[in-house]
Amino acid sequence: SRINMSKARGIAHGGHPDGVITFNETTFESNLTVNADMTGTISGPVTIPNLFIHGHLNAVQELNISGNVEISTGASLNLIG
Repeated sequence: SRINMSKARGIAHGGHPDGVITFNETTFESNLTVNADMTGTISGPVTIPNLFIHGHLNAVQELNISGNVEISTGASLNLIG
C-alpha cells in the first residue's frame, strides 16, 4: 500500500490562529508517493519504507528510507537542514 500526497494533505494539517501547521508520523508504515502534479513537505526525523517522487518533495531534517527511492525525470527532492 502507499500514501498518496493528495489524500494525505487533507488529514495532515491543522488550523492554528497564526497559520497552518503540518504534522507527520516519525515512522510511515506505507510507501510515500508524490504525484506529478503535487508539491509536498515532510518533517523529520522520519522513516519511510519506499519513496516515489513524480512531483516535488521538500524534506526537512532527517529522512530515512529503508527501501528504494525513485525520482522521476523532472521531479525533485530538496533536503533542508
